[in-house]
Amino acid sequence: MDKAFIKSISKAVKVAMIPCISSNIQAFGYDMEKRLLYVVFNNRALYAYQKVKYEQFLDLLEAQSKGKWVNTNLVKAEVPVTKYTINLS
Repeated sequence: MDKAFIKSISKAVKVAMIPCISSNIQAFGYDMEKRLLYVVFNNRALYAYQKVKYEQFLDLLEAQSKGKWVNTNLVKAEVPVTKYTINLS
């Protein structure tokens, strides 16, 4: 996990990112106003999943496997998503 990278992402999207130990995910964070769930994958890709309910975010917080939760509840559920290009140079 790259703490400086996660801190930079948090600052860029103006959302506190929660680091996690996962084979797929570095960190995630939730924007309550916009109902966006940000996910930073281990390959440093940043995705913003749209129309995510706060209850879903809480469910992710409690999930034993963050990667499985994201895959099942967001990716396979085809939740609308935006992928961001990260340029921190």
